[in-house]
Amino acid sequence: MDNYQEVGDDTLLHEVVCSAVSTLQKQITLFILSRKAPPKELARARAKCRMEMLGWKQLRMDIEETSGVIHSISGQRLNEETIAEIHAKTDGWVSGLLLLLKRGSFDQVEPCMLARKTPEVIFDYLNDSVFQDLAENHQRMLLTLCFMPVVSARAASVLCGRDAPEVMEMLSKDNRLFTGSGRGR
Repeated sequence: MDNYQEVGDDTLLHEVVCSAVSTLQKQITLFILSRKAPPKELARARAKCRMEMLGWKQLRMDIEETSGVIHSISGQRLNEETIAEIHAKTDGWVSGLLLLLKRGSFDQVEPCMLARKTPEVIFDYLNDSVFQDLAENHQRMLLTLCFMPVVSARAASVLCGRDAPEVMEMLSKDNRLFTGSGRGR
């Protein structure tokens, strides 16, 4: 099940999923992909170890995994510096790396040049999967803060209004490009 965050909070589907998780046999695996934490209905399944959660920390590729994906897709072994640059550009984000590599092969760009170029397809992906679903005031906030590598709650409040820390916290919980807490930072 992909994009489970789209389901909403008040739906019977959560109870159906909870029932399914509690009755699944060991050889059956159910994958639920969501930008948000599991609903409260799945608390019992979590407590009984009937489900596992993977977050950014577990999904983020390290530099060796990035190197392996680059080699697997391009067939080339790049030098460590180029791999490090590509890894830094994608920050271990597998979809970003795949988009970068696929676009590079489409444009006939050598993998060693990908670290210097960010294809429009990555921006299109982020726009479609992250930005367009946000409320207009949240879009404005992201556009205001997007060039700042670190944003304190105070700075965000000055630039975007007093509710900015709460919005940053919500965007972080929804995995919408903010990491960490908007409070007190």
